[in-house]
Amino acid sequence: LMTAVKPTNLPLGLLWLVPAFPALRLLLRKPVLSAFVAGAALLISFAPNAVMNVQHGREWTGLEKDTHWELEPPSPLLGIAGGAFTLTTRNLMPPFFPWADDWNRAMERFVETPLGAPFRPVYRFGVLSEGMHSVADSNAGLGLGTCALVVLSIVGAWRHRCPDARPPCTGALARWMQWLPWMLALVFMAKVATVENARQMAPYYSFLLPLILARRGHERLVRRRWWQVLAILTLLATAGLVVISRGRPLLPMRTILARLEAARPDSRFIARVRFAYDTRVATEKHRTFFSSRLPAGEKVVGFAGTLALSSVGVWLPFGERQVVHVLPNDSPETVRSMGFRYLVLEEPFLIEADETLEQWTRRYGAEVVATYPYHNRSWEPPIGLHLLRLIDSPAQEQAGSFPPER
Repeated sequence: LMTAVKPTNLPLGLLWLVPAFPALRLLLRKPVLSAFVAGAALLISFAPNAVMNVQHGREWTGLEKDTHWELEPPSPLLGIAGGAFTLTTRNLMPPFFPWADDWNRAMERFVETPLGAPFRPVYRFGVLSEGMHSVADSNAGLGLGTCALVVLSIVGAWRHRCPDARPPCTGALARWMQWLPWMLALVFMAKVATVENARQMAPYYSFLLPLILARRGHERLVRRRWWQVLAILTLLATAGLVVISRGRPLLPMRTILARLEAARPDSRFIARVRFAYDTRVATEKHRTFFSSRLPAGEKVVGFAGTLALSSVGVWLPFGERQVVHVLPNDSPETVRSMGFRYLVLEEPFLIEADETLEQWTRRYGAEVVATYPYHNRSWEPPIGLHLLRLIDSPAQEQAGSFPPER
């Protein structure tokens, strides 16, 4: 079950295999029951997702190698070095961080310097989630509060250690189970270089803690009043984040911020906070914009872009459509052989294709049906996302077209 959601969780299967390996021969005692359990385990694992990825995509992992994203680091060593920095910064992101855009611009400038040049091949090195100014379900890692509590616990346990205390378990299996998660974390960093790696690594975090908690002193530390107060404050901070969550706030945050902005129109801080909440609303509109404008009978839709939210919106409603990715070097004949009439095209795709929208539509024989202005970054103009329809003939254009929407 641990490996069922994402292929990045597959290495965690070793955490079961290592302690279970000496007892695997017990499966032969009841082969029928063992086969039933193994089949059930296979069904709830990543295997069904892998089969569907092969059926509807090109890679069993679902991460296609010829897309615009560099989902893997250029080399394992660079991935580990870069991952150590990016995972640290993304896990230490404050619960609310209106200056995320400034940080992202600083990181983009950093990789252009001689010091940051080695990390230039790493996709979006050090950048926080695009358009995210707070911790949310889509970018949450271990969290600033929990990280601070872990660091303070390490220091506090060292100070309160008792030399005469019973030594921790030092058996071979115990040592393996303490160090193996850290080895698997290195494998993760060597293979995953996405912007959301802090969230994708979430299943690993709980397995990294036993090596820390097994040290002497923690049994005395947790009885200290100051540590208990910090632990309670961390829990309360988590509850507070749920209340003001940017994605699903329990308070009317946009109404509150609108009144604050009316009272303090010159406050840049309030403007940044309101933009953070408005971005989430725009994201939801972005997801449904294209799916609501596609004809119900379109089972195959093209996608030419780099923003994941556009791709998700084209898939909606899930289970009824297949999305085919179009690459900048695909010829018009290749595109028309993919079996779709409608496609979503993003302006960043046109930059990679070195064409304007008019040039692309003329060369591929398409017309613009609708355009959505997506605000990806507060300091940049909106990105144009276009719904296009391929025109097979002038007769079809007269019979099936409808006026473009802007």
